[in-house]
Amino acid sequence: MKRYARQCDITGEGMNDGYVICDGAMYIKYTKHLSEHITNDTDYETVEEAYEDDYYYYTEWEDSNDDDCWGPEKTETSKTN
Repeated sequence: MKRYARQCDITGEGMNDGYVICDGAMYIKYTKHLSEHITNDTDYETVEEAYEDDYYYYTEWEDSNDDDCWGPEKTETSKTN
């Protein structure tokens, strides 16, 4: 089974790159969902305004160890060896 560094809070999909909201309060995989979140769920008028205010950033995660990975069907961190 493929393992992922994080899980998207919108789709539930595993992700090894994507958007980090409020220093890890939320993770979003796709730009479309980031835009929808910012325009519908925050007081920011644009994605650019949110970025300039450090509300979110984009990152790629290195391969993480198996003690803190997400499987595509998981809803919490896996603690298997």
